[in-house]
Amino acid sequence: MAQGVWGPYGWYPPFGYAYGRPYSSLRLQISPRDTEVFIDGYYAGIVDDFDGVMQRLHVEAGEHTIQLFLAGHRTAEQKVYLQPGGTFRIRHTMEPLAAGEAPPTRPTPAPRPAAAPATVPAQPPATEAP
Repeated sequence: MAQGVWGPYGWYPPFGYAYGRPYSSLRLQISPRDTEVFIDGYYAGIVDDFDGVMQRLHVEAGEHTIQLFLAGHRTAEQKVYLQPGGTFRIRHTMEPLAAGEAPPTRPTPAPRPAAAPATVPAQPPATEAP
């Protein structure tokens, strides 16, 4: 089992362990490069921001819906499950709309579920001092 070490500033965790949320990354190789990227309905940027050697879209690990939108083209959608610390590559060429085909709507996030009303915790009964 790996053990931490003490240093001049206190205890350090063993190498390879990280704290916080596990993130994954997406490398997008999409043509044209000005295609808009949406993660779970939320705008993340354009493909050109996430298609280089050192450019990635960092997303929390887990299941996500990736949507690609470009005016005059069909919207592409893919559900992915991202492993913690991994990189997932998406390659796609956007398809132009056919003549007379209705333009797709811009992706929007799913409505959030209604929040439960806040409740006040019950107070313990008051006791008298003897």
